[in-house]
Amino acid sequence: MDNNTELLKMKQEQEIALFNANNQIGLSIITMGQNAIKSATLINGGAAVALLAFIGNVWDKGVAHNAALLLTQSVAFFAAGVLFASLGAGATYCCQHLLVSQYIKTGLWFQCLAIALVIVSYCMFGWASWSAYSAFIIHFLR
Repeated sequence: MDNNTELLKMKQEQEIALFNANNQIGLSIITMGQNAIKSATLINGGAAVALLAFIGNVWDKGVAHNAALLLTQSVAFFAAGVLFASLGAGATYCCQHLLVSQYIKTGLWFQCLAIALVIVSYCMFGWASWSAYSAFIIHFLR
């Protein structure tokens, strides 16, 4: 009887340790996702603000028409990047709620949606950066 009790106790401790390890992995994945969303929002929002400050500075000095169009386009892309990152944050919330509520398939769909939205946000940053770079080339080489 004493041997069986010891075996049961060891098995329970093993299951608790496995549960805790899986829980820690889940928490670290959530933290990484939150950091990706925060950084996507920060780089797009910061770039939009910096570009608006630059536009305000050079507007009175005269900007080539093509450069002004590209700068305006860049601000729009940066703003879209912030929007996609924010939608990704909302999809993450829905994902967590659905997974906790045992709607696994729908929760996993929202997880994929959140990942895709954050990736699109980073793509918007790249596109906007290229557009701003092109505007700077036009402005400074005229």
